[in-house]
Amino acid sequence: MPALYVHVPFCASVCPYCDFATMAAPPRLHGEWLSTLRREALAWRERPVGEFDWGKSRFDTLYFGGGTPSILDGPVLADAVEAVRGAFEVDSVEATIEANPDDVSPERIALWKELGFTRVSLGVQSLDDRTLRAIGRVHDRARALSALSLLLDSGLSVTADLMFALPGQSAAEFLSGLRELLATGVPHLSFYGLGLEGKTLFAQRAARGELGVDEEIYAECYSRGVELCAEAGLARYELSNFARPGFESRHNRAYWRGEPYLGLGPGAHGYDGRSLRFSNPKSFPAWRAAVLAGEPAPERDPLGPLERFEEAVWLGLRLAEGFEPETVAALSPEPNAAARLMERAGPWIARGALERVGGRLRLRGDGWLLLDEIAPALFPEN
Repeated sequence: MPALYVHVPFCASVCPYCDFATMAAPPRLHGEWLSTLRREALAWRERPVGEFDWGKSRFDTLYFGGGTPSILDGPVLADAVEAVRGAFEVDSVEATIEANPDDVSPERIALWKELGFTRVSLGVQSLDDRTLRAIGRVHDRARALSALSLLLDSGLSVTADLMFALPGQSAAEFLSGLRELLATGVPHLSFYGLGLEGKTLFAQRAARGELGVDEEIYAECYSRGVELCAEAGLARYELSNFARPGFESRHNRAYWRGEPYLGLGPGAHGYDGRSLRFSNPKSFPAWRAAVLAGEPAPERDPLGPLERFEEAVWLGLRLAEGFEPETVAALSPEPNAAARLMERAGPWIARGALERVGGRLRLRGDGWLLLDEIAPALFPEN
């Protein structure tokens, strides 16, 4: 079954590392977002795009991401959930809302549960106050730990996000914060290295030579972080995601497995599960104009056989389970694609960066840090 994503672009302030569709906006725009979201959902219900009829689909998961969905007032959030569930048939097995620590309270938690959310993704990012200030976060360490404690006691499923290789951050600092988070018993955790792409303030500083990522610190944070998660019983099931058995994100796994998903809101993306990716403009006014004109997701990206093969390799390697070479090779236009794929994988297997286990090809050891090199090396030569 497909997955359903709703993008809430609003934040208390825009972080200097964030390249998502976000904006610090007055509450009056929340109403405009809601009315446009309502129209967009109804428009998708009425028409298929690509090889998928969204209006006749039963969605397996629901995810409110951002931005900061937790910033929405109760009535606006309730109406948004109603708009989505009124337009589509959505299961309630996993419904996630992203939250900032400052928005977490017993009252908000009760509201989220009443609206059918079963899972909260908490944006901790760091447990060091100096680092939090350096990356533009408005909460502090104490607030993050307090929010996490409230959520863990709530009966909701909880995941926490951390970042590493941040400006001025040592590996020791990151690993100390990770140990502290793991000690809370959180059943799912994600951590990501700082990226310096797009048009973010940090990317602009990097272009001027004022900011960079220390590769040694990056590798130490990631490799030792994986070990700490394993010691705490959280297995790596995807490049940046770790969970106790049964707590993996069903929604995000749909992306990595190449399953269909529909995205609503500015900057949201969708995929018909076969040959078409589509997306909304990141700009709030442009998204709103497209929806009001009856053309949601006007940006279309058809995928040919080679593109589908390359995506399947990239996404499959992100997963600890890897992928079946024969199944993925069937997407490729290359003659004898499975045999040639394994030929190209041979040097990486010999190096210990890839392995074939149970008929599946997957990363191992330092290969996890070399994904950006390994995946293209498995593609046919142009």
